Amino acid sequence: MYYHEVWEESQVNTTPSYGWSVFAPLSDSLETVNFALSCVLGITGLVLNSLTLTVLLQNNLRRQIKYWLLISLSIVDFLSCLSAVVYSHMYHLDIHVQDDVFGALLCKVVFSRFPYYLFSAVSAWHVVMISVERYLFVIHNGS
Repeated sequence: MYYHEVWEESQVNTTPSYGWSVFAPLSDSLETVNFALSCVLGITGLVLNSLTLTVLLQNNLRRQIKYWLLISLSIVDFLSCLSAVVYSHMYHLDIHVQDDVFGALLCKVVFSRFPYYLFSAVSAWHVVMISVERYLFVIHNGS
């Protein structure tokens, strides 16, 4: 058997075998369930973070740092849920932005997963700051 015969035989099955890969395409039913679940969770997060913002902004204890940290955490979580809902709609509806300059910028920055990951990282750091502030409050007896 010559080299070109082995090459031709190996090229017979050119369809990719996905198996249990992370990058395997979802079936239509799983894609619909994924879309519905991300929409429900995203909209629930939007509503609950809106309620949290409303309660915190109506509170008169705005001089304390913990309230400002909670307000900023709620804003970042709201934006994270908003970007998750926008991304899931864009992905599910297969929407593409036009090929002009602003379309390319929107596609690379706004409609990518970048805002979702950015807001998630900022949210995690807010939780760290709240934990450090509470730790210092307990250690130094509220002074």
